[in-house]
Amino acid sequence: MLGYKRVKVDNFSDEVNPAQELILDWIYSSGNTNLSVDMMLSYLEQMQREDVIEVIHKAEGSNAPPPSVFISYNWGIQDSVKQLRDRIERAGFSCWMDIGQMGGGDSLYAKIDSGMRNAKV
Repeated sequence: MLGYKRVKVDNFSDEVNPAQELILDWIYSSGNTNLSVDMMLSYLEQMQREDVIEVIHKAEGSNAPPPSVFISYNWGIQDSVKQLRDRIERAGFSCWMDIGQMGGGDSLYAKIDSGMRNAKV
C-alpha cells in the first residue's frame, strides 16, 4: 500500500481523519509528483474515499496557484521554523517569512503587513 508497512497504515486508521493524515504524509515524503498523486488516488480508492478523490480531481483541473503561507514565529526557534518552511515549500506552497523577504532599508512593519495581506494561510 504505497510502500507503507501495515503498522503505518493502521496508524492512519487510528487518526481522526485518516485520509488527511495519509495525504499529508505522502506529500511530505514523495515531493507531490504526478506518480505520487496517481498512487495516492489508488490507495484512496481502496479506502473508499470518493469524497477525497473528488477534491483531488477538482484541484488538478484548477490553474490557481497554491495559497501563500505567512509564517510568524519566535526568533528563539528560527532553525526549526526554517525547516518547517522548507517542508511547506517542497509540498508546493509559497511562504513569506522575514528571512529572505526583507532587505536593508525595508520598512519592517510595511513588509510584514504586505506579507500578511497577500497570504491565504
